[in-house]
Formats: sequence, structure tokens, C-alpha cells
Amino acid sequence: PYDGNHRKMMIVDGKEAVVGGINVGDVYSHRYGEAKWRDTDILLTGPAVADGSKLLAELWNQQAERKGLALVEDGFVPSAPLGSVKSAVVNHNPGPQGDAHILLATMKAIEGATESVDIENAYFINTPGMKDVLLKALDDGVRVRLLTNSAESIDEPLISGPILASLPELVAAGAEVYLKKGDTLHSKFMTVDGVFSSVGSHNHHPRSQRFEGEMVVNSLDANLAASLTGAFESDIAAAQKIEKPEDIVVPESPLNILAMRYFFDAL
Repeated sequence: PYDGNHRKMMIVDGKEAVVGGINVGDVYSHRYGEAKWRDTDILLTGPAVADGSKLLAELWNQQAERKGLALVEDGFVPSAPLGSVKSAVVNHNPGPQGDAHILLATMKAIEGATESVDIENAYFINTPGMKDVLLKALDDGVRVRLLTNSAESIDEPLISGPILASLPELVAAGAEVYLKKGDTLHSKFMTVDGVFSSVGSHNHHPRSQRFEGEMVVNSLDANLAASLTGAFESDIAAAQKIEKPEDIVVPESPLNILAMRYFFDAL
């Protein structure tokens, strides 16, 4: 019903689910070739799997009815909770008749931040709503750190311009911005105040909002947030830190103008 299903989820025996950014492909498996993309997934067990299982059945049956295929039932198998993490699978249906559940949850989490916001996102193009809440957080004294792809690391050179053009204003406002070196960054996760975390498929750019089905897992748990923060710290240690806005070089190309128009016309 829309341009693409960008969600990434696998459910095994109705008891465990893997959710995040990883696609099926050689660059993700790290077994073949030289390219080794950086990505992040989480493993879910317990009642949170029910959300994912229900969503998978809905998506399958939506297509099955159109194509004359067999319908499936929600395959969740109830089991005793294995932990105390509060988690929810958040689905996003794009388009004019869609929703903004993931974007709104992200913005609300940033609006509620009092100490820190860490964002690791492969394709970060700052849209008006996100820009407003990030600048407000910085103005309130919240430490904001962002890692995204550089022109060197990105797999789609055409969108390096819109990404890099989004960053100088944040740097000028006090955000700590880092650019990936080497192979492509494909992770999409965020932590707030060492308690809230969001991991999934949603890129912070207009395409995810308008054209692609997405999903994330939002959680409240200090241990999970600490684990993700550890991964983030490791990633920024190997990245280039932008010291001042002038350090960001936006590639000059007529194609960049087309790319910017494509993304922002989608809004």
C-alpha cells in the first residue's frame, strides 16, 4: 500500500524476536567481501514479542488477501516474562493517510530530556519538527550527540549532501556531531537520559516518514540504555568529530539540489 516495507523483524517459534536495522545481505553478514556495515538490532523475549507477532500477521495478511495467498494467525506463544524491561513495538504506516507514531514518540522523548540525547542514525536529514526539539533541548542545557554517515562512508552518495547540510546548525547550537569513517553506518537507535531507548528501522529523513513502513522498539530500562550507550561510545571513538560548522563540507553537485527537493517535497 506504499512504496516500501522497510521494517526488519524476525520471530522464532513465537517466543523470540530480533528487531533493528539489519537486512539480509553480505555486507550485513560480515562473511563475504570487504564491506562490513555497522548496524544494531536487539533480541526480545516475553510479552513484547506479542506486539511484533501481531504486526507481522497483519502485514502478511494484508498482502495475502491481495495475492490470493493463505492467511496466517498471530503466532505468539505466551511464556513467563524473563525480565522487567518495559518495551513496546511501535509501527509506522506512511503517507497522507498514514501516521507519525515513531516520529512523534522520538520527538516527545527528546522534549522530555533533561540530561542527554544520543542519536546514531545512518541517514539523518533534519526535518523541521526534529530540528525544533533538538535546538530546544540544546537551549535547555541537554547534551546532544549525533553520529551519522559521512560522504566517505555513505552507500548512497546522492544523499550525502542533504545529510551534511542538516548538521552545521546543530553544531553551531552546541551539539556534538560525529561522522562515520570507513564502511557504511546503518544503525538507527537513540537513547535519552540513560533510561529511554529506541531501536529499529526508522531513518530520520522524510522518506521514512512519507513513503516506507517502519518499526522500532521503544524501551524504558537503564541497563538496555547503558548497553546502547556503550555501543555509541565505541562508534563515536572511531568517527570524526566536527569541531565547528565550517568543518562540514557539503558536496557541490546539481544532483544535491534534486536530492534536497526530493526529500523536502515529501514533507
